[in-house]
Amino acid sequence: MDEKLLSLAVPFFFVSMAIEALVARKQGKRVYRLHDTISSLGCGIGQTLLGFWMNVALLVLYTWLAQHAVFRLSGSSPVVWAASLVGVDLCHYWFHRSSHRVNFLWAGHAVHHQSEEYNLSTALRQSWLEPLLSIPFYLPLALLGVPLEVFMVTHTIQTLYQYWVHTRLIGKLGPFDWAFMTPTHHRVHHAINPEYIDKNYAGIFVLWDRLFGTFAPEVEEPAYGVVKPLASFNPFYANVAEWVRIAALAYGAGTIREAWYAPFAPPEWLPRSMGGAKEVPPVSPSRTLFDTRPGWATDKHVAIHFAIVLLASGLVLQFAPALGPELLVASAAWLLGGLATLSGLLHQRRWARAAERIRIGCAPLLAFALLGLPGLGAGAVFVALGAWSFPKSG
Repeated sequence: MDEKLLSLAVPFFFVSMAIEALVARKQGKRVYRLHDTISSLGCGIGQTLLGFWMNVALLVLYTWLAQHAVFRLSGSSPVVWAASLVGVDLCHYWFHRSSHRVNFLWAGHAVHHQSEEYNLSTALRQSWLEPLLSIPFYLPLALLGVPLEVFMVTHTIQTLYQYWVHTRLIGKLGPFDWAFMTPTHHRVHHAINPEYIDKNYAGIFVLWDRLFGTFAPEVEEPAYGVVKPLASFNPFYANVAEWVRIAALAYGAGTIREAWYAPFAPPEWLPRSMGGAKEVPPVSPSRTLFDTRPGWATDKHVAIHFAIVLLASGLVLQFAPALGPELLVASAAWLLGGLATLSGLLHQRRWARAAERIRIGCAPLLAFALLGLPGLGAGAVFVALGAWSFPKSG
């Protein structure tokens, strides 16, 4: 993914989320909840910090395969750029479709669907392993001769396009809906209503769904999330929950054959000893959305320090080339530690308060290693802020 294009888009992400929240409020709607939004953005931070290395793997493999390409395509040709964008979207369609039908791929992709809200922050809710799982699906473009720089930019454009379709505030768009993925179509994709399951996989061109028989229009209002709710705002648990489920299926299988089949089965599959495959149940009219109630003081602390983690992660990524591997790993560990302790506070875990104090106390050391004496001063200010905002109880 082109990091320059992505970094330019980051300010737009947060301005657009603020606008969405304000417009929704003006319309008498509530489309954001603090804990859910923090959870979604936390997943996005984790993917950004960890996905860098997976993108390196993709680029290395792509470069190697491009040396054996069938065609030699020019990176200066508009036709090649257009063909690359179409090709990337077709590769995405098949990866996305496979991710909903194969357990070990779903284990990576399910993170994106776990939020029970549907707003622009949901677009940034991404799996930490999905970039690695997606690699094989894009490599055919290297064999066809699409230049690396063309692939990187068009892949980034295709990814960024999908941001705006994650909103409830935009209705149907007439003829544009026929050919392109739009909010109405993607709302269907995120729905857990039985008639909407496994529909509308495309990224940009919904023509793929119409062509391959996976299209469904939005009729009734969707209910969002996954069929079996995650019931957690912990981004670490969000990223391992499906892997744990697959392991439980394999362990509980009655035969070795079923145990080996578990990672490759569709998500609704169960071993015969567990009753076999289950149909998707209808959405209950009394369905309630998961939430926690840690109290206002904890919410204040978590909101302040999550904003700092969000800002710091952006700065670390911006200056990553100038950091040595030790500082890069230390910074990522401190930021990921913040995701763990802050989500622990939201869930009122006993260990979270002590762990959060340790994390806050380590900040001056890390800031000093990164910035020298000015960093030590900034770290001291951070500790003072942490002491002021830290919830006294609960």
